Amino acid sequence: MVQSHPVPTVAEWAVSGLTNREIAERLHISVRTVAGHLYRIFNEIGVTSRAQLPAALTPGSGRDGHPDPLPAPGNPQDFP
Repeated sequence: MVQSHPVPTVAEWAVSGLTNREIAERLHISVRTVAGHLYRIFNEIGVTSRAQLPAALTPGSGRDGHPDPLPAPGNPQDFP
């Protein structure tokens, strides 16, 4: 049985500054798989770039000191 790698690890390594290639080498997966994980993570948390990841993954990063709720999937009007 092939064990899958946790998606949060990919996001954490991306935040730490590793490239997709470096993440892929550490997880023994393809660069394209890393890119796919990041694409899904970006959509899930509502960011469009790596530069936005640290703030989005930091607890209490919402405007009122609490995390902003995630938009419902498939509802484009919920995205800023």
